[in-house]
Amino acid sequence: MAILKCKTCGAKVKTEDGKFTATCEYCGNEMTVFESTAEFEVDSKGTLVQYNGKGGDVVLPDGICVVGEKCFIGNERIFSVVLPDTVKEIKSSAFEGCTELEDLNLPDSLETIGEYTFYGCSSIRKITIPKNIIAIKEGCFEGCTSLEKVELNNLRRLESEAFKGCKKLRAVHFAGYLKSLGSYCFQECISLSEFGFDSIEIIGEHCFDNCLSLSAVEIPSSVGIIEPYTFSGCIKLESLNLNEGLETISKYAFRNCVALKEISFPNTVRNIDKEAFHGTDKLNVQKIKLSPNCKDTAFISNFFPLLETVEIPEGVERISEYTFYNCENLKSITLPKSIKRIDSHAFDESGIEDIVFNDGLEAIDEYVFDSCFALKELKFPDSVETIDKDAFGSGEFENVKVIKLSANCHDNDFLEDRFPNLETVIIPEGIEVIGNHWFYKCKELKNVSFPSTLRAIEEYSFSHCEKLEEVFFPLFLKTIDKYAFCCTGLKRVEFNEGLEFLGEGVLCKCPELRTVITPSTLKVIPRAAFAYDEIIQVWIKEGCEKIEADAFSGDAHYSGKRAGSMWFDAKTIIYLPTSIREFSANS
Repeated sequence: MAILKCKTCGAKVKTEDGKFTATCEYCGNEMTVFESTAEFEVDSKGTLVQYNGKGGDVVLPDGICVVGEKCFIGNERIFSVVLPDTVKEIKSSAFEGCTELEDLNLPDSLETIGEYTFYGCSSIRKITIPKNIIAIKEGCFEGCTSLEKVELNNLRRLESEAFKGCKKLRAVHFAGYLKSLGSYCFQECISLSEFGFDSIEIIGEHCFDNCLSLSAVEIPSSVGIIEPYTFSGCIKLESLNLNEGLETISKYAFRNCVALKEISFPNTVRNIDKEAFHGTDKLNVQKIKLSPNCKDTAFISNFFPLLETVEIPEGVERISEYTFYNCENLKSITLPKSIKRIDSHAFDESGIEDIVFNDGLEAIDEYVFDSCFALKELKFPDSVETIDKDAFGSGEFENVKVIKLSANCHDNDFLEDRFPNLETVIIPEGIEVIGNHWFYKCKELKNVSFPSTLRAIEEYSFSHCEKLEEVFFPLFLKTIDKYAFCCTGLKRVEFNEGLEFLGEGVLCKCPELRTVITPSTLKVIPRAAFAYDEIIQVWIKEGCEKIEADAFSGDAHYSGKRAGSMWFDAKTIIYLPTSIREFSANS
């Protein structure tokens, strides 16, 4: 309601709320709430349509209800504006580009501020939003480069770009009712060092993009998703507290947040985009705690080179490719039972020394441990079914001393020419075949025990294991292929009853070998089987039918061959059974 003075009779006339015209009850004169002047153009509804004044300090007269769209746009002559208590709305772009406007009072009567209302008002330093305003619309204060402080009072919503580019904005205060922050809302607010998120439910993409001074963020449980680029480029962000309720972290959400040192993901997090922490700069994060409900670890890949500690809870199902690639400071890790698979290159070129695998792991892909030369021991659980032959890439793992194989992984070609200093190997029950070259040139191998399930030892399996002095062959072993124990440190070999086949050169060049006992089930002593050994006693049991060429070539010489006889000289005694039917040339 406004009180007007009738220009005809001088009587005071009251207007009704919401009415922009009044009739004098004494003389019948029709009046408007506010009449246009040379300085202010006002329509019949009380809307200020155009300002034509000289600028400076502008005081809008009582009675104006609406400051119209673009009515002050681009006016670089006004320094301050006082709005009357009758103003309820400021329409879009009303003060856009008023670069010299410093002081502005927003009356308590104000209910609506339109889009881009103060866009580019680069001299405004402080704004207090009246209690009746519930939303700041798109771009409202964008580019207010001198704005330092904002009081939001009862505000519920900030729309997109509301304070974008307010480079001096240091603090934003609100009464706890704010629920939604639109996209790009505070982008490029490079002086904003803190922001209270307590009541926030929605944070739009790019909201705090390049807020270079923002040092601490606590995401409340009411926020379910962090949108793309939300905190991208926040280079001073050190403290990040993510609360239960958060489910998704989107692409580039924390891009180039290089000051982060520790990240703990709540249990509710299910999805972390693989590029959530992407950036041209490497992050300084040293510790990460994963969420049990986040199945994929790809987000870590190649972005955390200084990572030292990783806590992986039960629930995580796979280690994604390149997850810990080049994490040189990561020395130890324990994988929970829920991990089913380790994807390619997962630990490639990391500094991992100790890794604990738990039952549940099923597959290890190619190049998982490529160049992980600090590894000390490998104990694979029996749940492992597949280890890619290139799981350890190329090169020699000189620090690995102990290996335990999985009972259910029957193809262990990854062992080939990889572990020269291996001292102990544990081959569990269930393994039926020891493959070609598995332990070839393991020069420090001293201890190996064979499971009762073993059926075959393939060629060169233990060749050049120079410190291997003793082995016990299981009862059901059928085959030991060529050169399997060539150049070992074995001193005494008693083959198991049931053995049916020995390959060429199986025990040749064993300089410490002194005693050999063959089983009755072995029909043929193969070519060069014991060549160049220093054997003292050879017991060939009844059942053997043939000794092939050069079987004992290079051993102590004996003259003559005769079945059922004992032949010897000063060094070697060979007991030949009556079952022998054939001697090959030079046998």
